[in-house]
Amino acid sequence: MWIANKIDEALPAIYFTAGAALIAGSLYIGLDSESMLAYFILGAMCIGCSTVISDLRHKALSGQDRSRT
Repeated sequence: MWIANKIDEALPAIYFTAGAALIAGSLYIGLDSESMLAYFILGAMCIGCSTVISDLRHKALSGQDRSRT
């Protein structure tokens, strides 16, 4: 699947922003709502995906730099 380079570079920030918005929304809904836990878990998963993508990208770029020397 082809993704534009600018979107691909911004993907971790997009995931992090969506996750933060979902967590903030779950806190706004409050503990008395049944959907609060689902929003909170989905937000945490988005932030986790952002971290994983950033880490994988960092490892790939540092591996390319090492192979050039």
